[in-house]
This record gives sequence, structure tokens and C-alpha cells, in this order.
Amino acid sequence: MEEQNNTRHKCKRRGCSAQANSRCAAVLCNNWVCTNCYEEKVLTKFGLAALPSQNDIPLVACSKKCYQNAMKDISGEGRRAWDSDTPTREYQHSSEAMLIDWLLVHGNYAKWKGNNAGISKREIQKEIADAINRKGAEMGIQRGRTPEQVGAKISWIESKFRETKQWVENTGQRIREEIGEQSFKEKVEKERFKHFYTLEPIIVTSRPPKNRKGSMENVVANFNNSRKDDRDFHLLELEERIRHNREMELIEKGKARVTSYDCIQKNMDVFRNSRTMYDELRQTMTLEQIAHSLPNCIRCFDFSVMSEEDRQKFAKYYNDWAVSIGIPERIDLTFI
Repeated sequence: MEEQNNTRHKCKRRGCSAQANSRCAAVLCNNWVCTNCYEEKVLTKFGLAALPSQNDIPLVACSKKCYQNAMKDISGEGRRAWDSDTPTREYQHSSEAMLIDWLLVHGNYAKWKGNNAGISKREIQKEIADAINRKGAEMGIQRGRTPEQVGAKISWIESKFRETKQWVENTGQRIREEIGEQSFKEKVEKERFKHFYTLEPIIVTSRPPKNRKGSMENVVANFNNSRKDDRDFHLLELEERIRHNREMELIEKGKARVTSYDCIQKNMDVFRNSRTMYDELRQTMTLEQIAHSLPNCIRCFDFSVMSEEDRQKFAKYYNDWAVSIGIPERIDLTFI
């Protein structure tokens, strides 16, 4: 709750015009409420006991709902979801965000999966739970996360990752080809598991060290699991390379089509301009004069009414000119 000594505010309760200097104790409520409204319209009306003081400052609530939320925050009951247990329900600094950050630190996930350092998994989980709870206390939230809850949450993350990975590698392939890589990743994070691509490098490549003190069966099992993980990793690399090559091929084909369409459009524009100029020049100039002055207009000549000698001559004029300036089109008299 926020207290302000000098500036007074109007009570937010409907029908009340009194001044108040105390804010509602519920974390997400910013309403100012006067002492009379709190006592009469919340405590007396619903038969509730007064909220305990905090740092010798009496707490107040503007409604029954806010009173109940404030009591939960004070007692630590009714813990919030892992991804929203912050004062403003934002994801940053939530229990889940802190756990994901811990997993992303190099070596942490492999350490949790199994190690020979004599550190039990419960000790690691307790360390994480303590850090999460300390951060919550700093923000005024009593989280009360336990080592068992941390272990269950990591197992849930692993399960969601495996489930999403299986979907991506099977059903998701067709969808990826239809909507493109970026849209596909956004779809996976929104609809499947929002941490999939963040955790992929950690979970796919991490594996516990080999147990050198274990039985030969354990050594062989670890070796086989190691080889399987290597095969899975290289398979993912190969699939990604194939996908990338397919995308690049589609992009290049698209560019080629655009270039072809642009070329056709340009040729049509040039021909229309040439035709306009030819119609104007034909009124005052001979074909010979036009051919020498504006060779691009030769394509507008009516070759069907010319003698074979003129056909060959003007076709040669145009083709030689086209070669000199790098134009690919030629006049082929075979088709005229």
C-alpha cells in the first residue's frame, strides 16, 4: 500500500466525497479510499476483521474483493501462476522467467540432469526456489515456491519441449512449408510452447556426464544415449540445411519470375513508345531515314509488304543495333 502524508485524494467509493490519504492494499488496485468507507462499506457490511498493519501503517481496502486479495498477499495463500506472480502480473521477474533464465546459464541444465559433483537434485531445486522466493519478497509478493515445485516445473518444461519437438518434426513440417520459417516459429511459440526455440539449444544438446563409477550396463547405456543425442543433433542440422535450401530455391524462383515480368513489361513499354514515334515520323520521313535515326522503331515496320532485299536490310540494321547496346531481342524473318 502506498501512503502519502501531505497530498490528500478524493475517496474512490461511489457517492463519497471525503478526502483520503490511503491507497487500497490490493496489489493491482490503485484506488484511494477513506477510513470511513473502508470501515463501514467493507468491514462492517461484510463482517470482516481489519487488515493487519504493515510497518505500523494501517492497511485499507476499497471493496470486499480487494480485501480478499490483500489478505492472500499478506498470508501467502493462493499463490499466483508461475508466469504472472509479480505485483503487476507482468512476465519479467516472474517465477517462470527466473527459472528459464537459470536453465539458459551454460551448464545449469546439464548439472540438474545429473552430475558427479556430489550435489543432489533437491539441493539444486532448493537453491532455485530460494532465489525465486527472495525476488518475490523484494517485490512484496510471498511466493513460497518449494524445491518439489521447482522440480515439477522443470519436468513440465521438459515434457512440453518434447511434445512440441515431436509436433514440429512431423505435423509441423507441412505447415512450415506453407507459411514460411518466421511465421512458423511465431505459431509454435504462441500455440505450442513459448520457450521452445529459446530452450532448444540447451535441451537438445545437453546430456549428463558419463557415470564412470557405474556398472558396465550404465556405461553402455550412457554411450548409446550419447550417440543417439549426436545423431538427433546432426539430423536437426541436416533438416535445417534442407529447409534453408528449399526456401532459398523458392526465393530465387520468385526473383526470376519478377525479373521476367519486369523485362516483359519494359519491352511492352518500349514497343508502345516506339510505335508512337514511328507513327509520327512516318508522315515526314522514309523508312530508310527512320531506320538510321531511330533503329528501335524498325520493329514497327510492316515487313510483310517489303521486298526480300528490304526485309533483310532492315532486319540487319535492327539486329546490329541491338547487339551494340546489349538488347537480347532480335528480328527473325522466319516468323514474319
